[in-house]
Amino acid sequence: MSSVQRNPASAHADAAVALALLKKALASPPSIGAPPIVTYPRRKPRKPKSGNELSASAFHPHVLARDHLRLWSTPHSDSFHLSALEQLPLNDVLQLFDVMLVSIEIKTRENYGAGLLRFHQYCDSRHIPEARRMPASDFLLASFIASWAGKVAAITAQNWLAGLHFWHNLHGAPWFGHSILRSATAGLGKLVPDSSKRPRRPPVTLEHMHALFRGLDLSNAFDAVETHASHGVIWHFSLGSSLHELAAPFCVLSAAIPI
Repeated sequence: MSSVQRNPASAHADAAVALALLKKALASPPSIGAPPIVTYPRRKPRKPKSGNELSASAFHPHVLARDHLRLWSTPHSDSFHLSALEQLPLNDVLQLFDVMLVSIEIKTRENYGAGLLRFHQYCDSRHIPEARRMPASDFLLASFIASWAGKVAAITAQNWLAGLHFWHNLHGAPWFGHSILRSATAGLGKLVPDSSKRPRRPPVTLEHMHALFRGLDLSNAFDAVETHASHGVIWHFSLGSSLHELAAPFCVLSAAIPI
């Protein structure tokens, strides 16, 4: 019993068409996600500042920082996309990309995008080919981080690496950042520039707490929250971990849980 063999040239053409359709779809705004577009309106990318340029390449077009994760790629990305399209319909592949991106906030995408820019600038300056940027070797990742020793805070470098790791995941690339990268990151943490260090502030004393409590009314819900939060802060919790800005005014009645 004979089977119909596909023409290799025809199969290659079909794959090229499917890949082109996927790239075109990825260039459009995501079909899902929150917050709504009115909160984060579409903007045009600005011209890079002097010294912040990036070599022109089809793999990293000039787009907003928050779109770097989605639209910046490498030759590995094309292989991964073709493999995905061989197994799933185009709409399913797009859905997967969008759902993965929704897992991180818009602001986080912007921070991650800034890290991708720094990484590609480093690779450009060292003439690293596009194919070696993803998956990036342990040595390349460590060298990139080491190049910023004494220039940025450890948290900045960690955010850049988190963005690179997510970028690899999004495009189906293995992550090779292991022992060499860990050593370089630890060393960078000990070479933090003075400009990134905050001066020590006077401690909060019990007298400060007594003065605060005398001005609060515990029968008032807002004052009661302030009292609770201040107890945590004095034991070295950060204010950012204790409080957050509400998107809408807090209503005690609507927030109450019925018993």
